[in-house]
Amino acid sequence: MSEIPRNTLEGEQSTPLGRVMIVPRGPYDPATPYKRLDLVRYEGSGFLALKDLTGVTPEEGENWMLVVSKGDAFEYSDFTPEQLEGLTGPQGKTGTTFTPAVSADGELSWTNDGEKPNPGNVNIRGPVGPDGKTGTTFTPAVSKDGELSWTNDGDKPNPEKVNIKGPIGPQGEPGKGMTILGYYDSLEALQAAVQEPTVGDNYGVGTEAPYKIYTYDGVSRTWKDNGTIQGPSGKDGENGAPGKDGAPGDTWVPSVDPDTGDLTWEKNSDTPPSLVNIKGPQGEEGKQGKDGAEGPPGADGPAGPAGKDATINGKNVLTIQGGNNVKMNEAENTLTIGVAPAIKTVTLSSQKWVENSQTVEVEGVKSNELAQLIQPMPAIADQDAYIGAAIRCTGQGDGTLTFKAGAKNAPESDLTVYVAIWEVGA
Repeated sequence: MSEIPRNTLEGEQSTPLGRVMIVPRGPYDPATPYKRLDLVRYEGSGFLALKDLTGVTPEEGENWMLVVSKGDAFEYSDFTPEQLEGLTGPQGKTGTTFTPAVSADGELSWTNDGEKPNPGNVNIRGPVGPDGKTGTTFTPAVSKDGELSWTNDGDKPNPEKVNIKGPIGPQGEPGKGMTILGYYDSLEALQAAVQEPTVGDNYGVGTEAPYKIYTYDGVSRTWKDNGTIQGPSGKDGENGAPGKDGAPGDTWVPSVDPDTGDLTWEKNSDTPPSLVNIKGPQGEEGKQGKDGAEGPPGADGPAGPAGKDATINGKNVLTIQGGNNVKMNEAENTLTIGVAPAIKTVTLSSQKWVENSQTVEVEGVKSNELAQLIQPMPAIADQDAYIGAAIRCTGQGDGTLTFKAGAKNAPESDLTVYVAIWEVGA
C-alpha cells in the first residue's frame, strides 16, 4: 500500500497525503518512469526517488537520495581460520560430465558418464557465408646473384629484397661414367632378372636400338626411365670424291627356250652380249575383264512430242479440295498442298504450380501420342522466363497438357504458351 485511503467517517475532514511508503522497483532502467519514493538498485547502491522522473541517472542530489552505499567485497583475510572452516560445507557428489560432439553436417549431440538424459540434438551449422575477396598474389623471382625479390598483382607493398645465395660448397668428387650393364626386351624382363639392383645401375630396355636407359633410383627404389641416349640425326655430310673405275665385270648372255619359255644365262667374259628377242608366241584370248567406271553423262537428246491432257475416267477434269488445316496454293501450273497446324493459346499461371508441375486444358489434344505431333512454344515476351525455368511438356491427355519446370523455383509470373497441333494419324 503506497497511499492512505480517503474513506473517512461521516462529518470528518480528510487531507490526501499522497505516497508515504517506499516502493522497491528493482534495478534502474532509464526507460522506466519512476515516482517519488521509488527505490532502485544502481551499480550496487540503493537510491530513493525524490520526485517523479524518467531517464535521470541515480546519483546523490535533488533527484535521488543515496540510501544504501555499495560495500567492499569480502576477502579471505577478513575471516579467521575458524570462521572459514565454519563457512565450508561438506564436499558434494561428483557431477556428471556431459561431452559434446559435432558432426560434419553441424549436428551437435551429447553423451555423459552418469546415465543422465542427454539434451536433444541441435544443428549449429550456420549458413554459408559469401565468397571472400580475391587475395593478392605475390610472385617471387631470384636473380643469378641470389637476390630474392617479389612482385604482386594487387598494388601492395612488396617484401624487402634479400639475398638467399649461400656460400660456395666444397668441390664434389669426379663423376662416374655411365656403364650399361645389360639389355632386356622389356621393363618386366629387367625387373624379373635383376631383383637386387644397386643404386645407379643402368640397363638398356627394348628390342632394337635406340634402347631406353633405365637407372635404379636410390630414393624411390624403382627403375627410372631416362629415355634413349641416341642423339638426333646429324646434318648430311658433303659428297665424297668420285671413286676409281672398277675392273671390267663379267658378261652374261641370256637364252630363251622357245618351246618352254625358260630364260637361261651363259657367262661370257670376252664377248659382249648380242641382241636377243625374248617375246613368246601369242597366247589364247583371256577372259572378259570387269566393267570399267561409268562414263560422263551424254548430251541431251531432242525434245519429244507434246503430251496429251491428263484425264480421269475419260474426262479432262481434276478437282482437289482441302479439308481442315489443309492449305492449297496454286501458281501457274503448280498446285502446292500443305498441312497447317492448329494453334492453341494457353496460360501457365504462376499460382498453379504444384511441386513445379502444372496441367492446363488444351482443346483438340488427344491422349494418344502417336496420333498427333504437339509443339509448345512460349510467346516472345516470355521466352527468357520459360527457358530460364527449363520448362518442358511432360504429358498429354484428352484435352490436357502437363508442363514441368526443371529449375529449383517455378516462374513467378504468368507465361503465355502457343501450342501447335499436327494431325499425323491414329
